Amino acid sequence: MQLEFNIKNQSISRVDNHEVVADSKNYLRAHFSFSNDWDDVNKTAVFKHGEDVYNVILIDDACLVPHEVIKANYFTVSVFGGDLITVDKSDVFVCACGLEEGQTPSEPTPDVYAQILNVATEAEKTAQSVREDADAGLFKGERGLKGDPFTYSDFTPEQLEALKGPKGDTGAEGKQGLKGDTGEQGPKGDVGPQGPKGEKGDAGEIPDISNLATKNEVSEGLSNKQDRETVVELLPETTLTHYTIYRAGEMASLTITIPTVLEEDYISKFDFTSGATATAFTAPATFKWTGDDVIENALVPVASKRYSVFVYYDGEFVRAVSQGVAL
Repeated sequence: MQLEFNIKNQSISRVDNHEVVADSKNYLRAHFSFSNDWDDVNKTAVFKHGEDVYNVILIDDACLVPHEVIKANYFTVSVFGGDLITVDKSDVFVCACGLEEGQTPSEPTPDVYAQILNVATEAEKTAQSVREDADAGLFKGERGLKGDPFTYSDFTPEQLEALKGPKGDTGAEGKQGLKGDTGEQGPKGDVGPQGPKGEKGDAGEIPDISNLATKNEVSEGLSNKQDRETVVELLPETTLTHYTIYRAGEMASLTITIPTVLEEDYISKFDFTSGATATAFTAPATFKWTGDDVIENALVPVASKRYSVFVYYDGEFVRAVSQGVAL
């Protein structure tokens, strides 16, 4: 399966509708289509899940997605290239898989140095194969007809310059010429006036950091998280609870709300079909929308389309991502 991304200048967007499932290995690929300003630039994809970041060199603008990042609930994708072009990032949502603990493959994704070494090794093998084919006479064709002699008009000025012989030896040193007169020294300029002294600034306040969690506390909280995703029916008026998938068929109208207090890792998803008459859809104005059929920060369903919407809390905003497939 292959994820598809478009990069225009410094903006990345995902254009496929595949559903990604956690813990696959050597299966999920990513392909990137670039605007013209990325021509002739070496490109590297950046995949991140939590604190884990993996850089993967793109070959023909594609690569395998490192299995270490294919974890619920989502991972991010970005790209950099040249010296130095960067883009923003795109979220890829990941569903939990059916593997039990201990069954997930653990062989690590090679680092950038190992990837470069692999590319160099493959290039050396290809060059050796071409050399062996040439030695075996596989590239020899029939002898061509004798051409006309070259004339000066057949060459460019650069080619004629390249045909010149080697530079001759340096000749004997000539006699030193007469010393010229010393010129007069110019007048010294006036010293400019000193600027006024600025006012002393106020002393800054020392922030209170006693209530911040340590890195170990954050890591421990992430490691204790357990999969508890459930699937329930999506009703015309539904409050999206944490870690729950809601599904329904064709809906004439749909009103979505969320709990007043959200967990730090809050995430939910709902699926519905907009029939021959488009679904009348309402959601909280505080949602930050991206994705298909989003107009002025609001989802406006169109007729005859199936929608999957991911809703999650990023620590500051409640984000909603719409993915639509025409029926």
